[in-house]
Amino acid sequence: MIGTRMELQLVMSPKESVSSRRPPQRPCSTKATGEETGKQSPAPKTPGGEATIGTPEEAIQGLRALGREARALREGLNRLSKGKEFQQPSARRHLHYGQTALDDAAAIFEFLASKLEDA
Repeated sequence: MIGTRMELQLVMSPKESVSSRRPPQRPCSTKATGEETGKQSPAPKTPGGEATIGTPEEAIQGLRALGREARALREGLNRLSKGKEFQQPSARRHLHYGQTALDDAAAIFEFLASKLEDA
């Protein structure tokens, strides 16, 4: 069982900045082209104007599924860690950062699902 640690760490080398880790943003146009773009329609609105994303039960199921996916990715990293590519200290450190991030993500999703269940 993954712990319920709810702290997040941002791991960067001193030379990196947040902007250097972000992919470049493409400008987006708000003009309609008159052609079908294939995009999904916006979420339905409630009478109060808020967007709805489904029932609380669907949200709980979705959060639990995200937690399972994070744990599955963590297991994949565990299998990869046995390879020779991860024998160097820097590679092992970065692998550990990824494993910790996935552990934290799974714990967060499980925590959110339990809070939503209790609400």
